[in-house]
Amino acid sequence: MNNYKHTLFPITINYNGTQIKTKALKYAYNGKEYLYKIVLPSIMASINQCWFSRINTKWDLVMGQDIDQSLIKTIITAIENYEKSPSLYPADTRMKLKSA
Repeated sequence: MNNYKHTLFPITINYNGTQIKTKALKYAYNGKEYLYKIVLPSIMASINQCWFSRINTKWDLVMGQDIDQSLIKTIITAIENYEKSPSLYPADTRMKLKSA
């Protein structure tokens, strides 16, 4: 059986002079593959949800294809900045979601 882990964390996106604070939902599976779900306000994109996958260092947009390329880069940078920053809390105190 696969071991799935979910983490919800805050990100800040700066796009076209607008700063948006939102959350990213990270799904980890198989130890080295990740999916990130981002919810965007309608002022940023016509698609309100986008999903990114990361396998090792390669990023792919899985859902939300009509999102502007500069917004995609901004979202990926925000995720990477969060992942690089030391957490203020131990990993086990981050918000976790239970699988159904």
